[in-house]
Amino acid sequence: MVDLGTERSRGGAELAYVRARFLVECRAAGVEAIDCPYTFSDTRGAVADARYAKQLGYRMKSLVDPSHARAINAVFTPSRAELAKARKLVAAFEKARAAGRDRAKVGGALIELPVYAAAKRLLASAARS
Repeated sequence: MVDLGTERSRGGAELAYVRARFLVECRAAGVEAIDCPYTFSDTRGAVADARYAKQLGYRMKSLVDPSHARAINAVFTPSRAELAKARKLVAAFEKARAAGRDRAKVGGALIELPVYAAAKRLLASAARS
C-alpha cells in the first residue's frame, strides 16, 4: 500500500483497479489468482471483502487473521442454490447444443459457451471437495 501512496481502507476502494487487473493478468497467464488479505480484525468486513473478491471472479483469498477462515471459506463454497443453478445452466446448454443451437435461454438470459464453461467448472470443483 505504501508503494501506491495510500492506506488500506476497510472498503478497499483504493485497490479496486489493482485487484481487477491482477485477476485478469493471472487468468491470461493460466495461473490461479489469490485475492489479497483483508487486514482488519472484524469478520463482517472480511466477509464483505471476500464477497467483493468473488464478485470480481476470484475463487480464493488469502488471509492474515485465522479467525476469518471459516467465514471466508463459507463465501467461496458454492451454496446449494448456486450448484442447482449451475446444473440447470449446463443441462439447458447441452440440450441446446444437441438440438444444433449455439446458446440456450434460461430465465431470460442467453447462456453461451463461457457461462456454460464456468458452470461446468463450478460443478467439477464442488465434486472434488
